[in-house]
Amino acid sequence: MKDFTFGKNISRCRSLFAAALLGAGLTASAQSITILEDLTDEEGTMYMPVAQAISSNHRYVAGPAMNYYDGSYGMFVYDLETKQYSVKPAVDYYGADIRAVTDDGVAIGYNGPGVTFTTDGTVTELTTPNPGVTYGRDVTADGSMIVGCYTDETGFMSHACIWKDGEYEALPEPTTEEMGFEVNGTSAFYVTDDGSIIAGYVVDNFSSNPVIVWRLQDDGSYKLDLICKDYFMGTNEDTEHEYTLFTPAGLSRNGKYLALNVGRMDSEQRIARYNLETGELEEFVADGTGDITAGAETNSTAISNDGTIIGWMLTGEWMMQVRSALIWRNGEKQAQLIANQYPEITELAEYDAVGFNTICDITPDGRYIAGFAMDETYMYKGYMLDLGEVSSGISRPTVDSGNDTEVARYTIDGKRIDAPVKGLNIIKRADGTAVKVMVK
Repeated sequence: MKDFTFGKNISRCRSLFAAALLGAGLTASAQSITILEDLTDEEGTMYMPVAQAISSNHRYVAGPAMNYYDGSYGMFVYDLETKQYSVKPAVDYYGADIRAVTDDGVAIGYNGPGVTFTTDGTVTELTTPNPGVTYGRDVTADGSMIVGCYTDETGFMSHACIWKDGEYEALPEPTTEEMGFEVNGTSAFYVTDDGSIIAGYVVDNFSSNPVIVWRLQDDGSYKLDLICKDYFMGTNEDTEHEYTLFTPAGLSRNGKYLALNVGRMDSEQRIARYNLETGELEEFVADGTGDITAGAETNSTAISNDGTIIGWMLTGEWMMQVRSALIWRNGEKQAQLIANQYPEITELAEYDAVGFNTICDITPDGRYIAGFAMDETYMYKGYMLDLGEVSSGISRPTVDSGNDTEVARYTIDGKRIDAPVKGLNIIKRADGTAVKVMVK
């Protein structure tokens, strides 16, 4: 195992003067950024850590690691408490990837086949009774269930599956007849900490990967919930549905929220929040009234238990696009650039300026974030953010629980109704926002 000292571990408290300006009673813990130094494997090869995953207990970070010399991607897992880590090279030119890590420091991903990977360097392959390649995508906090997929012998068709206590189990798949468009495979990408809900997608002809969900039943089996069928335009002839993109980007660990990336024929890609309990869909529109550029493409990457979505804003022309980290808290109309929310962490603005600031994972409590960026020398830097806790609306805005009260409801054609009706309903809230809800 390797041991090293962080390049930076910066903790900045707000000044007393600023606290006075904000009013009496403001209390805050410091916000901080921890930047990972380059890693060295057992052969002495140096790697740049690309932090993509953080454990629910925020002890471990993990992700791909870029070889300093040839640009290939290996994988790493790092213990923030003991400062021990392991880094492994890729087994072939396809590279390696890590997507999740447990509270015990077991990372999940793939290096050739799907693998588990620990800080002591142990690598264990995920296996299936079928030929093909496996992919590990997510894991419960206790490590008892891994979700992912395997490809068949052709290498093209993928099938969603789980590994429960190491044992492979196939997940049910929808048919072309059920979906209304051609099904070319499935993949499971996210799982709740109790394993009761799994989120993934269907592989369609356009590779837009519309979202589906598996829900655990009393008998231990999983039942499909074809959420995308109410929204997704499955074929060019489909005029009933409006979304050409309706893709999963995260699942809260308590199973309440999905983070989505959505889009229409006439719109840019947008982040969206779907409530799995109520069926409410909220879509963020970059209209220029906040600090998100009007009309900018936005991308979500993860979601916390309270519905806070993280991701990035994409601006600029193709080949010269700029990626800036954002956060969209549940109950707020506007998403915000994290660099503007936390100006004390000056590295965030610096990474935004270079143009590749990418936040990838958030802990269930919404406090810790894992991400990576390029610095001014265009070298990768993996980092972890501690957003701290405050009692005011400055860094962690509080949400008035009455603001989301329903004050009116309409059909999609604008007719006001007194009770839910089957189909798409538009709900107007007390805070002036509106959400679309599909009533089945």
